[in-house]
Amino acid sequence: MPRLLLPRRLLHIVRRPIHVDLEDGVGSALKTLEFDESLRLGYGEQCELRLDGEGGPEIVCGLERAHGPFRIWTPTEPGKRDERVEIQVDGRPLTEPARDIGPGSRVEVFDRRTGRHYRLLVEPRPPWLMRPRNLALIVLVLAAIGIGYGAYFYYSLEGAQTQIQFAEERLRQAESDVERARRSLLEVEQRLAATEGEFALAIRDIKQAQSVSERAIRTEFDLQIASLTERARAELQRISERDVEARERLQAETRAQMAELRQELEDRMVGAYQEFKRVEQRLVQSVGARLAAMEPAGARFKRVLQS
Repeated sequence: MPRLLLPRRLLHIVRRPIHVDLEDGVGSALKTLEFDESLRLGYGEQCELRLDGEGGPEIVCGLERAHGPFRIWTPTEPGKRDERVEIQVDGRPLTEPARDIGPGSRVEVFDRRTGRHYRLLVEPRPPWLMRPRNLALIVLVLAAIGIGYGAYFYYSLEGAQTQIQFAEERLRQAESDVERARRSLLEVEQRLAATEGEFALAIRDIKQAQSVSERAIRTEFDLQIASLTERARAELQRISERDVEARERLQAETRAQMAELRQELEDRMVGAYQEFKRVEQRLVQSVGARLAAMEPAGARFKRVLQS
């Protein structure tokens, strides 16, 4: 905002202080200030310069700013003013009651009654950013933006913390699921080991039964062969004195009995082998059913690991 001031170096030639009456135009009391202080004129304010005259202090000129540029005015007509007091604006005499002036103008008052020279300077308007109102507005806007960004980051931080807590909860659930799956896997492995042991024991029992059956069949076959041989030998000894035809008939009968006995032995061995195969197939089916019963637990564990 423009200011009206008197340079401090001119105060040395002034015997008494020059006073400026400042009123706000709304009926408030006049304020008397030392003129060497900085004055700030707002809209509707005015500044009057009074000098001591013959009849006492009199108003020489005034500066005011309503809603446009500054205006300098005098209370009396130029022709009726005291000629010993001259007012110049930017080096030119003030010949009209009022004149609009802009920032940077210089007002000079020559008081020939006392031989003194006074100068009033209207400082140029400061930059837009340095004006108090604009600066305050910018500060308020920046503060509002800062508060908005602070609130945004605060709520964003709260959202991030909520997401982190949710992720931690899901991680704990996943860890518990993995722990349960690990326990299920251990149980499945234990059951599989037990089943493998049972399967090995069953196979060993089957092999032992097969070997026992084979030994029994061979022993019985050997005994029958031995008895038959002994009978044939005795029979041969009894008929050794008979004719050749009878001997041949006996040999033929012996061969036939031997063939029948051999066929019977082979049939019994085939039956024992088929019975062994049936037992083995039932055992394999039983083990397969147990493994199939354990397969869903393994599939659930695989799905838990894949998820």
